[in-house]
Amino acid sequence: MMRKIIYTLMAITAFIFIVPSVHADAAIKTYTISESTKAPAKYSKLATYNEKTKDYYVFRDVFETCAKNNGGKIVIKKGEYIITNPIYISSNTTVVLEDGVIIKKGSETGTSKLKASLSIFQLINPMYAKVDSHYSGYTGEHDITILGEGNATLDIDYVERGLGIVIGHNTNVTVKNIQFKNMNGGHFIEMDASDNTLVDGCTFENAKEWGKSAFKEAINVDTPDLVTKGFNNIWSSHDKTPNKNTHITNCTFKNLESGVGTHGVSKTQNPDTGLYDINQWHSSVTIDYCKFINISRTCLRVYGWKDFVVENNEFTNEIKYSGCSIFEGWCVSNPSFRKNNMNNFKTIGTILTINYFTKKDGVIVKVPGQDYEPNYSYLYEQNVTDFYNNSATNMDDARIYIQKGIKTTFPETNITISGNEMKLQEAD
Repeated sequence: MMRKIIYTLMAITAFIFIVPSVHADAAIKTYTISESTKAPAKYSKLATYNEKTKDYYVFRDVFETCAKNNGGKIVIKKGEYIITNPIYISSNTTVVLEDGVIIKKGSETGTSKLKASLSIFQLINPMYAKVDSHYSGYTGEHDITILGEGNATLDIDYVERGLGIVIGHNTNVTVKNIQFKNMNGGHFIEMDASDNTLVDGCTFENAKEWGKSAFKEAINVDTPDLVTKGFNNIWSSHDKTPNKNTHITNCTFKNLESGVGTHGVSKTQNPDTGLYDINQWHSSVTIDYCKFINISRTCLRVYGWKDFVVENNEFTNEIKYSGCSIFEGWCVSNPSFRKNNMNNFKTIGTILTINYFTKKDGVIVKVPGQDYEPNYSYLYEQNVTDFYNNSATNMDDARIYIQKGIKTTFPETNITISGNEMKLQEAD
């Protein structure tokens, strides 16, 4: 009897030690894509399958299978792949681009039955791609990593309005060691309504001068808002959710119109007044240890940012572009701009108070279609102290201009940086 009990205990103990390792292995499934990977018959027999769309269908099959299995690891082997239509990445997924991978944005499908899209990757579950207003707040897909090994490239190939990665309503997203190239009127990364996003060690290089409207940023930090039209995806509820806890570090931005920025400021309705005057701030944005080289318009377009830090960055232009600045600040609060080196720009920047308004016959009026109240910026004494702690050389105008009506806790101040005067003053 005692011998049976001992054997039973030994069996139970063995089960306890063995089963968890089996479950751990089963929890993470790895998928591989190479240039020789074939699409399954359900796709290869479609009328829209051809030489131009074959890579899209291979990727689609693997990523959809991964989503159905609640995530996993997808390894893309060395090679060149042309993606004509969006590939959807769902929760708990790590995508590894091995050394030598080039993923290009395709603009031609070879068939009138399938129109090419604008984006390469969208961070959503494929089953919700066509579901109206499915995602809201920060309740979308989560824990997604896109990682490059060695030289891994996402090439927009100058497709007009093309996008590399669309991040929307996500949490815990990492994009690391990817080379983004050749933008034309879109963004390398479109980031909206997301919490805890890390962009680390990436290169963003080459963009055509857009010229058709406002210039475009490599990384667009925006809100899904039908008023500002900053996000155009059917699966978003367009609930004006801002980004928070965004970290952009160790990245290089080169030969672009703008590095990082926002197009407009979103507001929600005040229940007490009925006015749209509650700012939806992008909060806790940190940009550090980055290089901005040959930026023709502005390195940072800071619209509607609060409690953000820009530090230990290098801003250098080989050509002093007309009107180029380090930053444009519209509706900012508590900016920490410090320990940055700036060289060969026209000016440092401006901090403005009003958006969605314009002058007509000398009178300030609302822009048609906008019902938002004026925007204000808020500066504090520590912000001024931080402005001192920068280095500026070869600047035509080493000043920060502050528009009338700004909210400050200090008097008008003159600041000298490395022999260049940086003056906080009211601008018309």
